[in-house]
Formats: sequence, C-alpha cells, structure tokens
Amino acid sequence: MGAPPPKKSNTMMYVGIGCLALLFFSCICGGGGLWYAKKKGEEKMAEAAAALQGYQPNGGTFGVVPPSTDSAGSGGAVAPSGGSDTCAKVDRCCPAFYVARGLGSEQATTTCTQMASARSQAMGAMLETVCAAQLQAFTAAGGGIPLPPECQ
Repeated sequence: MGAPPPKKSNTMMYVGIGCLALLFFSCICGGGGLWYAKKKGEEKMAEAAAALQGYQPNGGTFGVVPPSTDSAGSGGAVAPSGGSDTCAKVDRCCPAFYVARGLGSEQATTTCTQMASARSQAMGAMLETVCAAQLQAFTAAGGGIPLPPECQ
C-alpha cells in the first residue's frame, strides 16, 4: 500500500478567520466611536441651547422696521441696529445710497433691511466694527456718483 497522502495545511483558513475577526472588531469599535461622538455632540448642542435660552440679538429688535406708509413716500427706513452713532449713520446712509444709484425706494429698503438683519447678529465691539466696515464700503463704492448727505 502506499504512504498516506500528506496532511492539508489549514493556514489559509486561519488567515481568513483572523481577517473576519479583525473586520468584526473594527466594526464594533467604529460603531462605538460614532455613538460616542453623537452623544457628545448632542450634549454640546444641549449646553449651547441652554446658554442661549431667551437670548435675543440686539434686544429683540433685529434692527428692522417694516416699510412706512407715511405721506412722504419714503418707503420706510431701517431702524438703528445698534446703539452707536456709526450704526445709526449706516442705517440712514443705506437707503439713500441705493436710491441715489437708481434702485427703487422699496428695493433699497429691502436691501438695507437684509443688511441690518445680518448685522444684528454681531454684538458689542464687533457690531461697531461691522458698522464701520459697511460705512467704509458705501464711501469706497461711490463710483463717481456723489454720496448722499446721509453718508457723509
């Protein structure tokens, strides 16, 4: 009779089992990491929401008033969005600036209202800086058209 056939090696089976085990533990660790990150993110959002509870930028005015229906037909104005003289000057300058450049009164009011609404997100010294930058932009964008008195 002859010699028995050589015994088959199980090396590839062990390599395959090892790869599957590695994949399994990677999925467990990845899922756990995602769960932990989500939990921490939700905690931070809850902390931020609690800190902002009742917060109203600019005292709740948001720097905007609806268009006026006065007989002068000014089309409304943007209320001062901060307590500073610079911000008040920007609020007076904005509609006059855009009307002087051919934008209708209603469109000018809409544009300035949107700008004031965006500006209302700034606070304190940052608000003053934003207002000064907007006033400087109006001055720089003259384009040969004289600035309205409200902007000077």
